Amino acid sequence: MPLICLEKAGDNEYFTLPSAIVDRHLSTCGEVEIKLILWLIRNDGNSMDAAKLCTLLKTDQIGLDEAIRYWVQSGVLSRRGGRLTLASASTSSTPPRYSGETVRLRAQQDDGLRQLFESYEQITGKPIGSEDMAELFAIYDYLALPPDVILMIAAYAKSVDKAGMAYIKRVAADWSERGIDNMAAANQMITKLEDSRKHESKIKIMFGIGDRALTKREKEYISTWCSEREQSLELIELAYNEAVDRKGKLSFAYIDGILKSWHEQGIKTPDEVGQEKEKYKKKEQKKDDASKGDQRFDMERHLQMSWDIITK
Repeated sequence: MPLICLEKAGDNEYFTLPSAIVDRHLSTCGEVEIKLILWLIRNDGNSMDAAKLCTLLKTDQIGLDEAIRYWVQSGVLSRRGGRLTLASASTSSTPPRYSGETVRLRAQQDDGLRQLFESYEQITGKPIGSEDMAELFAIYDYLALPPDVILMIAAYAKSVDKAGMAYIKRVAADWSERGIDNMAAANQMITKLEDSRKHESKIKIMFGIGDRALTKREKEYISTWCSEREQSLELIELAYNEAVDRKGKLSFAYIDGILKSWHEQGIKTPDEVGQEKEKYKKKEQKKDDASKGDQRFDMERHLQMSWDIITK
């Protein structure tokens, strides 16, 4: 369960209560809501386990969730995982920088955080440095991702030779935005990422791209073909061959145009492409035959008219 805290605003002995709370909500919010907002503002920057906070406020988890939801929906607070911020304060999707002392003290108090550091060392195979500890703590505390999800990101990063903290932070921020904060959702995303890598690798070979890295736009095309439309590699290869035959070169945009057309027609296999081509060929043949028939009719009429003129 994430720790509940308010984004730290200062180290003042006295604290200020936002006027919006008194002016608009004092007569409408409940006892738990008032206790919660007072505790948050009084203890800005300090964290407390949600279960302990429930005990302090004399409520249960449902009551705490409803109190938080009240202030978020009213616009007084904004929420990102367990991190709450006064809506009037500036917010950022970038986690703050934590001091080494803050991280050390939290690790002493939080078994989950301490185990996160230890497991991360096992994944990387080397001792964790203070910088990486601070970055992992930011993901855990600010982005509110649980340790098992963070470790899954770290393990995947190592498997694709991107074990640097910059990549882990980028993926963690993306997952936090998408709400991927449990093992079921994380496993599903990892499967999707692995499938994307496999598709990209096979299509690079198919297209003869070699060692060149795919551009962002090219990756988007492949994701559309394989994930969004669920088009097979055989169908993609057929579209590639047709595009090269027509254009004389590789063009992702042209291949996409062919695949999009097939998708809109409900064509899913190379056999269905062949069947559709055969239908089109027969249709064009009928048009051609009809055109020739009209030409013969016009010629006979022309000859008849000429004969009539000659015989008169």
